[in-house]
Amino acid sequence: MTSVDLERFAQFTKSLIGLEVSHVWMGYGSAIFIEFGELHVTVRQNGKIAHNPSGEMTLYACEGWRIEGKRRIWYGSWSDKEKWPRVLKKVQGSTLVSISLSGRLGEIDLCFSNGLSFQTFMTNHGDPDWSLTDRQHAHLGAVAGRIFVDRRNQDVASQ
Repeated sequence: MTSVDLERFAQFTKSLIGLEVSHVWMGYGSAIFIEFGELHVTVRQNGKIAHNPSGEMTLYACEGWRIEGKRRIWYGSWSDKEKWPRVLKKVQGSTLVSISLSGRLGEIDLCFSNGLSFQTFMTNHGDPDWSLTDRQHAHLGAVAGRIFVDRRNQDVASQ
């Protein structure tokens, strides 16, 4: 990671600090979505309302993630799916205390006000599989050890 990458990450994520985790939900497989801040109804491109609302910012992580307590891993992407709702409720309602990058390739690390933390760690080939999306549909992620911001969908979203 270069200083430009770290600055890009800091600029995009600075508004997240202090926001409440307003909704946590599971997608297909072990994909997890963490919604921050005020929730909004999400309307899909086909005009139908999505099952889950979106926050001011959304963290998506596909595979290779875990939720840690102070002395142990509470839950991870390979854990028993029946336990997901109970563990995810422990994250919901907390506020984000810090957000940072770890590793050479840019895995994401979040710390919450309740003492829990969330980390990604890709275990397959390729890039870390996480992204942050804001209300204007700008995406932040890591590719080839660099942080990128994709704002291409902003014009479509604002129409």
